[in-house]
Amino acid sequence: MSTTQNENRRPKVYTSRGAAQQMGVTGRTVQNWVTDGIIPAVRTAGGHIRITQEALDVFQTEKLAQSQAIKPRKIKNARMSNVRILIAEDNVALSALYESILKQRHPDAEVKLVANGFQALLEIGHFSPDILVTDIDMPEMDGIQMLRALYNADIELPKVTVVITGLNKKEISARGGLPDNVKLMFKPMQARKLLKFVDNLAN
Repeated sequence: MSTTQNENRRPKVYTSRGAAQQMGVTGRTVQNWVTDGIIPAVRTAGGHIRITQEALDVFQTEKLAQSQAIKPRKIKNARMSNVRILIAEDNVALSALYESILKQRHPDAEVKLVANGFQALLEIGHFSPDILVTDIDMPEMDGIQMLRALYNADIELPKVTVVITGLNKKEISARGGLPDNVKLMFKPMQARKLLKFVDNLAN
């Protein structure tokens, strides 16, 4: 068997930073997951983390399966058929995961996806979402810049704004912080907590 064939059969391996980029979180978050045994990994002689593609695939599949296990439920006086949700997230896999979570509970909600803060502002102007779910680290315009522009603009604000980020509170403060009425969640995101925000709007 040739050397090239052997190389092609070797599993793809990531550093903690590479794995973080794949999942749209910080390197520190990945390191914590490894320490807690959430993602299997090995350490080199120098103490560096190495994670296989298979381990990442299993982790993300399990997260998606957890979200899909959430069953739709009836809510008294719910107006979910009219609720509009805007998701601003540049990681395609995470964006699809958030949409899947929300659609599992509220299949009639209208959901739109954008990849950065600038696109989010444009959509907010004519889509008028009831709920805005946004990341912070995004290209062109990040989530904090977008929220700052949104709250300074003379337009109707979303009824609920949820920030889901891999940054910690210190890093968020260093970038200027978030408006007081914004709901903050840290990656890995808890599906039921996100759904609770949507349910509260419906009641």
